[in-house]
Amino acid sequence: MGEDSISGGGTHPDMDVRIENLVAKMDLHEMDPLWGYLGVAVKLWLLVFGGLSIEEDMQHPGFGSYKEIYSFYMEKLKTVRQERYPKIVKPDWDI
Repeated sequence: MGEDSISGGGTHPDMDVRIENLVAKMDLHEMDPLWGYLGVAVKLWLLVFGGLSIEEDMQHPGFGSYKEIYSFYMEKLKTVRQERYPKIVKPDWDI
């Protein structure tokens, strides 16, 4: 997953949309560890490609569930994608 993988480039849904579409098909409990794994994977992408600084990340007070980890970092990913690749997502790709 390179820096440009955040954008689908017009031929695929953007990274955040692909992840959300996949997760929407699962019926996960908010404490299912898969939420945490996905959230941490997105966090690492953001840290590596400059969408999140370590200092900014350390300011977060904590999470009450694995799903909160996922939701927090997915919102960051959406913001970064919209800033770097401002385009309209095709409606049939959106959840």
